[in-house]
Amino acid sequence: MKAVLLRDLKGHIASPAGIFYSVCFLLVSGILFTNICMNSESLDFAAVLAGMTKAQILLVPFLTMGYFSEENRQGSSLLLFSAPISMTAIILGKFFAAFIYMEAVTLVTLIYLPLAGSSLAFSEIFLLYAAFALMSAVFAAICGFISSISSNAMTSYIAAVVSLFVFYLIDGAITIVSDRGLAAALEICSVFSAYRDLTSGIFSLSAVIRMFSMVGIFLFFTRLILELRYRTGRNGMITRSSFAKVLAIAMGILLLVVLGNIAAFNLEHHFAFFLDLSQNKLYSVSEETKEICSELRDEVVIYVYNSPGNEDPGTKALLESYNAKCDNISVVNLGADTAESFLSRFDTDGTGIADGSIIVTNSDFSRARVMQIASFYTTDADGRSLYSAEQRISSAIKYVDTGAARTARFLTGHRETDLSKLSRFTAMLSAYDYQYSAYDAMIEGSSLDAKKDFLIIVSPKTDLLETEYLQIANFLEAGGSAIFFMDNFIYEHETETMNIRVQELPLFDRLFAERGMTIKRSLIFGMDSAYTSLRATSLVTEPQTGSFAAAVGMESILISELSPIITEGEAIPILNTTASCREKSLAHWTEEDFVPGEEQMYCAAALSEIDDSKMLLLGSSSIVSNEEIGISGNEKFLAAALSSISETELNIESKETHGDLPMRMTSYSTKMFIGIILIALIPLCALVFGVMMRRMMS
Repeated sequence: MKAVLLRDLKGHIASPAGIFYSVCFLLVSGILFTNICMNSESLDFAAVLAGMTKAQILLVPFLTMGYFSEENRQGSSLLLFSAPISMTAIILGKFFAAFIYMEAVTLVTLIYLPLAGSSLAFSEIFLLYAAFALMSAVFAAICGFISSISSNAMTSYIAAVVSLFVFYLIDGAITIVSDRGLAAALEICSVFSAYRDLTSGIFSLSAVIRMFSMVGIFLFFTRLILELRYRTGRNGMITRSSFAKVLAIAMGILLLVVLGNIAAFNLEHHFAFFLDLSQNKLYSVSEETKEICSELRDEVVIYVYNSPGNEDPGTKALLESYNAKCDNISVVNLGADTAESFLSRFDTDGTGIADGSIIVTNSDFSRARVMQIASFYTTDADGRSLYSAEQRISSAIKYVDTGAARTARFLTGHRETDLSKLSRFTAMLSAYDYQYSAYDAMIEGSSLDAKKDFLIIVSPKTDLLETEYLQIANFLEAGGSAIFFMDNFIYEHETETMNIRVQELPLFDRLFAERGMTIKRSLIFGMDSAYTSLRATSLVTEPQTGSFAAAVGMESILISELSPIITEGEAIPILNTTASCREKSLAHWTEEDFVPGEEQMYCAAALSEIDDSKMLLLGSSSIVSNEEIGISGNEKFLAAALSSISETELNIESKETHGDLPMRMTSYSTKMFIGIILIALIPLCALVFGVMMRRMMS
């Protein structure tokens, strides 16, 4: 085998077909990298290699079309297989020669990463290139088989391209087929779905076995075809018994492959038999989730309503982790033919259960949560791609088991910030499995339940009525909790203007004073320009209590248009500004100077606890605005605040996917220079190297 491998490897390096393959591969990969990554300034290298798998449909057959077709055409295959080397060794030698050459060319693309000024985690790079290598191996085995049944190189090329394209169509057919059994059978034949599973960050046993099975099957069939050709050429005929024997062996091999794939799938589904190689362990359950599972009082069922081929590999792997790690949780896949009567029991709003949904429910279906898998993928204000599946599924599990669900009630009627401008905050509430609704104290029959509700007030412009004040005061006295986001200054993003609130809010102020808190009529300015971000009035604040500090960690909390809070009695500071800040009073707003005084720290948020009742007061609402809530520290602080106010203990965070890492290239000339290197210089070097090797070997 070694002699055949070395001979064919040298042939690939110096042959026109090998040179053409390397130049075209590097040219296409350079174009894809430039268009996908450099133009968008984000490193989505998985998309580049995914594009190259489609290019391989045309390139791999060109490299392998002469595997055996030339020997078949010239009639020299008999001499080849009469040599003192086994037929299996010859086939494997040719296969590994093509595979090694393709991988050597592929590894050249590793230079793209340092050239682009960014990098991926080693585990993710390894998985991407391992998946691409397996895909190339499958293509090489299929093309070798096509070459063995052909006597013409061009016919072999066309037939191989058509065959690979059929495999590509099989992947698309899975999404069309409604029968789940047929879809499962097609998936066993789909190398593209196996590749997609691997490149999502999951080293899947079933995907790897599927790839190796395809390689083994086509190498075995290649040997059968060549053996039949050899026997036909030597004896002039094939006996019926020989053909039956070959057919029986082929059917036995196919049966073993199918059984192996089924066994691998079941191992993965029941025991989470895969490796999570994603950088942030996106598809592994956390210790907090395991603790929730260990405390379950009832059986929990997670229904996955997906049409065949529409599965999300990452969420599928995460659910398999739930199934394997949690004894009282079972995962059930529902097909497109699921009875409407069954789904309708979970359709509380009458809009229907959409394809790609997850339904978390208890054993008697008395409580349920329905979530869209697509909603697990979000992007924050910093452009980071986030994955919140574990956060939302674990929260839903806790709710259906305990029935403990808190509802956020947003006060209305005082020109508060409209919920449409708080869409990211309400999405965050949904992610933590809170229900939310508007609350108007003046509507007859409207009331607050201290055990189930917590009140949120965002930037009121007019004061409470006496009856409203009494309702809220009674709610707090009964053990209810509330968060107040109060503004003395309103920044209008559309007009980029700052408006000062001139109307006094004495009843709101009375609520705060009863809890030992007062909002001053002034504005805090940061004197250190390094701490301003979105606007000149943006300030970095620091959590003051152990629980909030632990939840936020080292992240910065950024708040704009901040008014200071004075605390006394039981009220304690929760957020303080940095020491390099000064205060400007509304009474002196038209003057140039600040209120006299040295730079100092100011209280940005305070918390008052009386028995079971909690009130959190912030001197700005900007932290919940769509523009600022996505800042990592802000999101973590709000998560800790919601957990404290609503008395829930679920603090599973969204995880960053690293799907689109930022690239450190801002200069147009730098992009142009690197683009020339990738698209022109590297393919040209491959061409020159191939021509030089051809001359040396000739």
